[in-house]
Amino acid sequence: MSTSYSPADYATLLSVMPEGSVYINGSFVKTTDQHGVFGKADGQLITHCGYASGRDLNDAVASAKSALPAWAGKAPAERGKVLLAMANVLQARFREFVALESHHGGKTIADAEIDIRASIGTLQWFAGCAERLDGRVVASASSIHRFVRREPLGVCGLILPWNFPLLLMLWKLAPALAAGNTVVVKPASETPLSTLLFAALAVDAGLPHGVFNVVAGSGRGIGMQLATHADIAKVSFTGSTEVGIQVAQAAAKSVKRVTLELGGKSPAVILADAELDRAAIGTAAGVFGHAGQKCAARTRCIVVESVADALVEKILARAKMLKVGNPMDASTTLGPVINAAAQQNILNYCNGAVAEGAKLVCGGKAPEGLPGPFVEATIFDHASNRMKIAREEIFGPVLTVIRVKDMEEAIAVANDSDYGLAATVWTQSLARAHQLAAHIEAGTVSVNTPAVIGIEMPFGGYKQSGYGRELGVEGLDAYLQHKSVVMDIS
Repeated sequence: MSTSYSPADYATLLSVMPEGSVYINGSFVKTTDQHGVFGKADGQLITHCGYASGRDLNDAVASAKSALPAWAGKAPAERGKVLLAMANVLQARFREFVALESHHGGKTIADAEIDIRASIGTLQWFAGCAERLDGRVVASASSIHRFVRREPLGVCGLILPWNFPLLLMLWKLAPALAAGNTVVVKPASETPLSTLLFAALAVDAGLPHGVFNVVAGSGRGIGMQLATHADIAKVSFTGSTEVGIQVAQAAAKSVKRVTLELGGKSPAVILADAELDRAAIGTAAGVFGHAGQKCAARTRCIVVESVADALVEKILARAKMLKVGNPMDASTTLGPVINAAAQQNILNYCNGAVAEGAKLVCGGKAPEGLPGPFVEATIFDHASNRMKIAREEIFGPVLTVIRVKDMEEAIAVANDSDYGLAATVWTQSLARAHQLAAHIEAGTVSVNTPAVIGIEMPFGGYKQSGYGRELGVEGLDAYLQHKSVVMDIS
């Protein structure tokens, strides 16, 4: 059972970082520009992080470039040992990072605990991958020896979103380091603290100076400079489709490798034979978790008409059970959205949905008596897939219910989207489950579970949800390049 937290729970962790700093070459470095970081529910100033200048960025890249030969030259098993030590340090500071992610990210305690456990698991899994890196020997004539090497790319630029600050950073960092690369990380301005503090702890765990550098700053400034820097070999970006396109365009000028994990408008498809109680619980979890601020949130509920009324009633019951409030209180199950601008944007979508003719079942407004940027769990029924709430990523706790006549129409509606990140299907028929998994255009299709992530499996999107994959052996391959070697040994 989770316990409640307060900012005091991460005070010791935070004291490691001087105010107004970035992290370069194993040390915190004061910057001229600074940026306030606030608690998302209470608006309390936590601290100021540094905002990197172009010179700071150049220093960070130079540090990573200088550290590259020694780190890439280590035996892979040695790199794996360092990653395991980093996982152990994070485990030892578990409560502190849970408290920090909850306060400065707005996550409920339950969600923050899941994220930190998954962060530890990500480091451990890729630590094991490091020593399993191999190439291959190609059959040749007796006088020729041919083989393929897999080598690190070089210095990688990692650009992060605000919604999963530490976890998504480690999705990128762990495989990059396991493969022998060095990195410069740009965290989101809203949630930079866990990345900055973990960088310092990584050095304590034995990571050499310069391998892991963190430069906070604006996306349009430092983010784009990172994407165009001549000494950056690869950019991995997680964020909105709009910004992802800009990053890809910027990186293309110097032909960098790019991985993009972008937006989503993911469906939950419920057939007539589904176990409705399980489907309602899973659908509610898939859209209301972290206040809907997940790229893989299943925000379109595509349900066969014959069971739609019963399903909506069951999801409504789940929505009414949610407790909105301080995310550091363990009893809270629906925390705030990231800021007031996001709150207003979500409410504008809700007002527009009513105007377009969708039926508001619950929510659609800010709860009374709470000063922070909260939005009630919201359900719209009898929506059309042409409505804005069905086509655009809202990034809030808003579910759009679309009724269809059968499985074929459900597939057509599910695929009628610019996005293709994830999907969940609910059916008791194994045959239909396989048909849906094969025909839905999404990077991940879950059957009878809201889960879409597994460290051992690749995660990424179709269409405007991006390209490239994170996690799994595919996520490791994304940080490697192949070199063919041909030797005349006659």
